[in-house]
Amino acid sequence: IPLGTKVILFVGFFSREKGVRDLFFAWEKIKEKINPSLLVLVGSTDSRYQEISPELIREIRETIERKQLNSSVLFREKVETIEEYYRMADLFVLPSYREGLPNALLEAMACGVPVIVSKLPGVADVTVQDGKTGLLFEPGNITELSERMLAALTNSSLAFSLGDAGRKHME
Repeated sequence: IPLGTKVILFVGFFSREKGVRDLFFAWEKIKEKINPSLLVLVGSTDSRYQEISPELIREIRETIERKQLNSSVLFREKVETIEEYYRMADLFVLPSYREGLPNALLEAMACGVPVIVSKLPGVADVTVQDGKTGLLFEPGNITELSERMLAALTNSSLAFSLGDAGRKHME
């Protein structure tokens, strides 16, 4: 990854519920303002899992191909050393429509990565305090998500304070 590239990380299944489609389109709205940037999507695309949506994966891959974004989006199916991805990330985004207490969010926060998460019961009210330990947005609101991403990626003091507070909260 070239120096100066902003890395946006997603970790989870490629399902409609995880909101990866929303993340992709939110990133696409701001990618010209955050140039260079790399969207890293870590998670299973294997249809053996019932949560996986082959149509969603196909839609995202076709959009990437059609818009020639291959060098700006990285898919990783299985990762043995996920901590390396957290270390390189400038931002972790979990745009889910439904969650319990997601391990990927806890891991990102423990690594000091600034996080943006859907406002969901059990996540927003327990783990992430908006503007303190992360940023929240309404599930499905791609415009709000892109604005939050842009704020975190262009304001280094905000990103540092979110990451630092998130890590301390996990400790």
